[in-house]
Amino acid sequence: MDIALEILIEELIDIIKAKAGDKFESVIAQLREIGAPAYELLCLSLKNSNEFEGQYLLDAIIAIGNPIVPYLLKILPDVSGMTMSYIIYAFGELKDESTIDVIKKAFNDGDAQVKYAALQTIDKFYKPEFDIILYKALNDTNTEIRSQAAGILGNLKCNLALDALTVMTGDPDPGIRAVAARALGKLNEKQGFDAIIKLLDDPVIIVSSAACLALGETGNPEFIENIKKMLVHKSEIVRMAAIKALGRMHSPQAIDELKICINDDNEQIRELTKKVIYFLDNLKRQ
Repeated sequence: MDIALEILIEELIDIIKAKAGDKFESVIAQLREIGAPAYELLCLSLKNSNEFEGQYLLDAIIAIGNPIVPYLLKILPDVSGMTMSYIIYAFGELKDESTIDVIKKAFNDGDAQVKYAALQTIDKFYKPEFDIILYKALNDTNTEIRSQAAGILGNLKCNLALDALTVMTGDPDPGIRAVAARALGKLNEKQGFDAIIKLLDDPVIIVSSAACLALGETGNPEFIENIKKMLVHKSEIVRMAAIKALGRMHSPQAIDELKICINDDNEQIRELTKKVIYFLDNLKRQ
């Protein structure tokens, strides 16, 4: 590589590392114009970067787009931990078919950070080939990994998602039960409704409040009666979740049910109730 060109590329990379936001677009344009030599040095710089520099370099790599993928794949065998997680995350943004096997392999990495990045990537770049990874994630010993997998399944309309999330509503970890409830609400499939309703009686507040919000996600007025019962729950958090859920129903029918909360002991609940009733009343007038 010509020494003058190498110096220019290094100067451009230093600008990125310094987070010079006003120069970012022009630097990316210059790197694209230079092409392969710039991509190679940028990836090598990522390989040797610290955490903060790595974040800025990652933004540049994603901005360049798919032409840089072969250079990322080239350095991948020589990196681990944080840098590998950055690269795997970038693949989710770039959505390049050539990275599918690499993403699958990343989930088997011993580093939880890399596994989590692989799931983030699958969420952005889902392919049926990733179902086996999601199945593994659902049975992972790490709660964050299981929770992330449940969240991804909430975006997928498939039997794997519905069946797995229904099972997860019985998970011993309340955080998992809560995520599974919200994901089932997003799926909005009849087969999952009973599992959500059952969680309204969960003894853990974050779970019962998540179940309220999940029913609200469905927008199905037949669940107004179920949510109504939660308006007198002993927990203020659950009562607030129930009020929000009724608002998300977008059904004027819920106005009468909400009136019970206008005189709630909690000021925040009283104010939220007034706002939701006002919102639903305006919908009714339209």
